Amino acid sequence: MRGEPVEARLAKLEALLLPLGATPQEIALIAEMLGVPGGECYAPLDLSPQRKKEQTFEALNRILVTRARQSPLLMLFEDAHWADPSSLELFGRVITQLAALPVLLIISYRPEFQAPWVGLAGVSLITLSRLSPREAA
Repeated sequence: MRGEPVEARLAKLEALLLPLGATPQEIALIAEMLGVPGGECYAPLDLSPQRKKEQTFEALNRILVTRARQSPLLMLFEDAHWADPSSLELFGRVITQLAALPVLLIISYRPEFQAPWVGLAGVSLITLSRLSPREAA
């Protein structure tokens, strides 16, 4: 997607989000988050960084709920131990709502990572042992 013209990237984003009822403001927020220039239609919003983050989280959450109600979803979040604090905050918010949605979220992380969502309703922890050198090969 990075090598594509901006117009093609924006068109793909619209094709994904418009059928889910995304507003122009939500598309502008998500485009900015993904580094896709929104052009004149989806110019960056003049919001404080905190307010922009909150509105982006709200948009992503609303879109996820809308999409999950259309058909079941499988979501993968690999290597959560490398995630930035905002991503972990977003997943923390999302996880609290998943029990009521047809969504299976699989999160992988190293044993030293302290997953804040372990122990919440609908969350199961499965510990996998390391692969032997032979298994890894």
